[in-house]
Amino acid sequence: MGKTLSVAIVDDEKELVVILTKGFTRQGVEVVFVAYNGREAVELFNKMEKKPDVIIMDYSMPIVDGITAARQILAIAPNVKIIFLSGARLEEKEALETGAFALLRKPVSLYTLVETVREIA
Repeated sequence: MGKTLSVAIVDDEKELVVILTKGFTRQGVEVVFVAYNGREAVELFNKMEKKPDVIIMDYSMPIVDGITAARQILAIAPNVKIIFLSGARLEEKEALETGAFALLRKPVSLYTLVETVREIA
């Protein structure tokens, strides 16, 4: 068995964060931090000694959006993998131009999300 996969979850929908945290934990994926907006995500990411393998990032959030946060995180750690989640019909091109690995539409099944994390990690 290899090393434990780790993720960070960044989404302003608190209920979704709880569901994803429980789901990933049940699947043996460690959740290293959760954040509810992009600014919080960047601050927590900078403080973390153990960086997550993958960041699950909501595209649209208050204070700092997912695109801006992803750019800031990737400027610090270009190897981190980011998966955007979005409920909006948006420009997938913009999301992927930041360096993100995927953009998944909400609602997304936990199975799809876990499998995507495993594939890119």
